Amino acid sequence: MERFLKIPSETSAKKRKRFINSSFLDKYGIADQKRPFTEGETIIKPALKNFCEVFEGEPFAKKILEAVDEASLSNNTITRRIQGIAADLKEQSLEDFRNSPWTALALDESNDISAQPQFLIFGRFLKESSVTEELLACISLESTTRGEDIFNAIDKFFTENNLDWSKVIECSMDGAPSMMGKNIGVRGILSRKHPHININHCIIHGQSLASKDMSPNFSDVMQVVISTVNYVKARDLNSRMCKQLCITENSNHNTLLMHTAVRWLSRGKTLKRVFLLRRELATFLQDQGHKNACYFCDPHFLAHPALLTDVFEHVNKLNTELQGKGKFVFDLQGAIKALSASCRYYEKKLKLISFLSFPSLLGIYSYKGY
Repeated sequence: MERFLKIPSETSAKKRKRFINSSFLDKYGIADQKRPFTEGETIIKPALKNFCEVFEGEPFAKKILEAVDEASLSNNTITRRIQGIAADLKEQSLEDFRNSPWTALALDESNDISAQPQFLIFGRFLKESSVTEELLACISLESTTRGEDIFNAIDKFFTENNLDWSKVIECSMDGAPSMMGKNIGVRGILSRKHPHININHCIIHGQSLASKDMSPNFSDVMQVVISTVNYVKARDLNSRMCKQLCITENSNHNTLLMHTAVRWLSRGKTLKRVFLLRRELATFLQDQGHKNACYFCDPHFLAHPALLTDVFEHVNKLNTELQGKGKFVFDLQGAIKALSASCRYYEKKLKLISFLSFPSLLGIYSYKGY
């Protein structure tokens, strides 16, 4: 009877434990690099076998080859392992969030590339006497995105994961009406149901909204820049011809960047690329007979996008400083106050015709646009 019962020895148990740990590490590496799961069986495993051939004839070569053959790197196995890792990491984060005496939330709602509303919940909490922040949940909103729908999604998440509202002392959110509405928005509902929570508008989002407000003259300049980029990028032939022209002129860049309103750094990057390729665009638009060609031949007009390019260079630098993990409200307010003080200094310098802080404008002023 005993010969039919295979009891694993301590050595085999340790060996299997090491094998399982190695298996999870392999799958975590694939997920961490955002690689397709099928690469495990089609690329990684054959590569390991080819590597084993280097040690052919060595006493340990057979053991290495056996270990590679035993490793399961199929698509289904990798999927299960990564799902297990994700579930464990989520539970660890939620457990740390539950155990923290005080917590704070950051809420954001946006649409993905398939127009599906996605709602993100970030949490900041104490873990071993240090402040930690993690993504707690990404929830798909299947129907409407009213303030009531968003709050119900948050409340359901708290209930299902046994989280305590009484520990939440701060909540930050973007400025959408469904979020910051004082009556039927998340802000209004949250303040009525949990009045102890301090609710504020996201500083980064507020800074981004403030930078969108421009005078009519600069708004018209921005429209010229966007329409020029759209004309070049709308047709493949125009893109290829413009690219070839830039290569012929030995330009540092040969493509334009599309402007995307939802990307906060997009406007500054689009302006900078258009300004750097202003001579090539003037030639290209003249050859095409486009109405915007006259703008890129006019130094007085080019002074406007030059100034906008330099201004949004400073704005994008501020926006980048405000982002990232481990940022506290004092850091964010300090960065914004520093830029405000710099703007007053820049204004005085501009009145004195000093453009040292505006290199693009200085180039136009000193060289008349060319």
